[in-house]
Amino acid sequence: MLVEAEYPLTDTFDVSKCTVEDNQFFALELFGKSCRFNKKMIEQAFNGRQAVKVCTTTEFNGQQPVRFMISDTEAAIVMPVRLPK
Repeated sequence: MLVEAEYPLTDTFDVSKCTVEDNQFFALELFGKSCRFNKKMIEQAFNGRQAVKVCTTTEFNGQQPVRFMISDTEAAIVMPVRLPK
């Protein structure tokens, strides 16, 4: 169960809106920040879903873990891959 006070920012992670980099990463913008996630981890977490709700704290800078709400009873926490400087 999501405690909204702990994860006040919400967005949608939609695979169709991602750029695929090197067939290894999904790149997209979440919460106004550029992010990149391991493609294999996201595909495993989503288990065939195209899009899920994603939540995080107000301190999100694009490199902290985010919580994917897979269903009402399932969640996955995935750490973004650091973007090269």
